[in-house]
Amino acid sequence: SGVLGVNWASFDSTAIPLGSADRAWIDTKATEITQRYNAAKAAGLDVYCMSDLLLFPKKLLEKYGMTTRFKDINDTLTQRLLREEIRMMFRDFPQLDGIVVRIGETYMQDAPYHSGGINNKTSSTVIIPLMQILREEVCVKLNKRVFFRTWWSFDTNQTTYNEVSNAVEPHANLIF
Repeated sequence: SGVLGVNWASFDSTAIPLGSADRAWIDTKATEITQRYNAAKAAGLDVYCMSDLLLFPKKLLEKYGMTTRFKDINDTLTQRLLREEIRMMFRDFPQLDGIVVRIGETYMQDAPYHSGGINNKTSSTVIIPLMQILREEVCVKLNKRVFFRTWWSFDTNQTTYNEVSNAVEPHANLIF
């Protein structure tokens, strides 16, 4: 996931300082991601990263008092952090053609310095603001694609699916 390679220095240079184990791991991950994305581009492939949402560095969450609050997409700071993270990810990895988003199945085994999760993943009051942020930041501002996986989120109930579908303005680069 591209978000694992974002060091957050342009947002807050003290949150994950140079020389810390967290920063070393993130910088190593960024190098690995860049190499893989460059290889894919060299092979003529489009590049899409899989992204569990919401996912942030633990040190950043601790510094801003967000260790549990970050899982609430309706929290204004969570929204700000997500928008920043998206901007930084696409800035740091310009090879990206888009992202494949999934929620609710956040696997952290390979991300020791990050925390992830989202509250109420089946609720339209969660999916709608999340999808609106992704649409605005990725599809509209960057003209990149978002593939939003619906597996066991808002797709299990027709009423909820319709609420989401009707509330999020269509965009050619937003697929769910």
